[in-house]
Amino acid sequence: MDKLIKYYFLFLILSLNIIIAQLNWSDIDSLIIQNRTENIKIILTDSIGNPYQHNEFFIQQLNHDFSFGTCISGYFGNFEENIQQQYEDTLLKYFNSTVDEWSFKWTVVEPNQDSLLFDNADEKYYWSLENNLPMRGHTIFWANEAKVPSWARNLSDENLLIEMKEHVSDIVSRYSDMNEFDVNNEMILNHYFRDRFGEGIIDSMFTWSKEVKPNATFYLNEYGIINSVLLDLYIEQINNLINQNIPISGIGIQGHVFTSDEPTDMGTFEGDIVFSADYLWNVIEPLAQFNLPIKITEFDFNAPDELKHAEWIVNFYKVMFAHPSLDGVIAWGFWEEVHWRPEGAIFDLDFNPKPSAEAYYDLIFNQWWTDESFLTNNIGEKEVNLFHGKHYIKIQVNNEEFIFEINVENTEGNNLIDIQIELPLLFSTSNCDLGDVNCDFEINIIDVLLIVDFILLESFPTSSQFEYSDIDLNNIINIIDILNLVQIILFNP
Repeated sequence: MDKLIKYYFLFLILSLNIIIAQLNWSDIDSLIIQNRTENIKIILTDSIGNPYQHNEFFIQQLNHDFSFGTCISGYFGNFEENIQQQYEDTLLKYFNSTVDEWSFKWTVVEPNQDSLLFDNADEKYYWSLENNLPMRGHTIFWANEAKVPSWARNLSDENLLIEMKEHVSDIVSRYSDMNEFDVNNEMILNHYFRDRFGEGIIDSMFTWSKEVKPNATFYLNEYGIINSVLLDLYIEQINNLINQNIPISGIGIQGHVFTSDEPTDMGTFEGDIVFSADYLWNVIEPLAQFNLPIKITEFDFNAPDELKHAEWIVNFYKVMFAHPSLDGVIAWGFWEEVHWRPEGAIFDLDFNPKPSAEAYYDLIFNQWWTDESFLTNNIGEKEVNLFHGKHYIKIQVNNEEFIFEINVENTEGNNLIDIQIELPLLFSTSNCDLGDVNCDFEINIIDVLLIVDFILLESFPTSSQFEYSDIDLNNIINIIDILNLVQIILFNP
């Protein structure tokens, strides 16, 4: 019996792998459209419902809801002036969110007990805020003993608990617009706080954080997940924490990816396999079972050459953008001069974009971006497919430009969403003839179709449209009015 059960589960696993193996890049592209866009019907009318027929309008995307972020170097603010400007300009052009590389960590903000040094962290946070870049907090605690301030390690258990709770308050409450935090970094293989206080300290860390900022998202954050070395342990850890009702609210995957065609002490990580659609999807999918937001928090990787680096970066972002559980990808730096893994940087020492930077930019700000003109149909409508995020709609009317901002949100239903935009009156309605329902000074099939819509309750007439649709003047719009209007069209050209 046990053997039968074993073979049954083996069959399920193999079946899943077969399904996953069928994923190709065309599938990934389709999933991106399915999970990251909405079908929008733009309806252009004037204030009394007259349609702007065959009217050109322009859609300019302003941002993505998805986080395409980067860490800000710890040296930020201390570069030479021209370097600082280049660094800022590059970051603003290529990324839409940030995280502090290291000046937010406990050893930096409180090197001595009760002596808080937030100057460097403050500078990065307020610069990000000024430039509309949401910043995540990394990290409240780090489970590695060497990353705990020496003065804190020397405290008694009782006093350390007091300082830890104060530290949570110091970090979580400091920035009103920071609403995402890593709570205890890398705690699968590091366990300093659990060694001191037992497993219950994890509950305390998350509970203290939640009490300070109830609506924030508090993440676990682990390495070795993309390479699958610690993936099973991570799933087990998350399961255990959830079963204990510990209020984790996000899953962080660091994403320091290592590739090697040769065996290492951790395994062989051939890049073309690690960066394949099947492999990457299969890493994320088991973590999606927990129905928590997932974020790649510290992404970088090595490659044998720059062209392969460009190929793999496209592969990675495509799969992450395609998966509905992913909230974002945060690169762990971009400039070679200050990158902890220079071979992982996408800009060289002189800020020249490497092929990977060009491929990344084309993906996010060209292929996944809307910046084009459209034309309404004969009833003033146009269906478009837009990525989640903010967009401008620009319309020219009588040499005057009108700009409307819309926010396309994820409805998870792929239903058509109507967005009606009212523009100035096309013309005065006082001189319109009976039967000229859209008051365009022409009586034609468009007017017939409008009356049909009114009768079928597909749309509702304005008072003036009702007046011009009621051909027989009996205060009812019905099939008789359609027949009368057809006669007008046929016999009174």
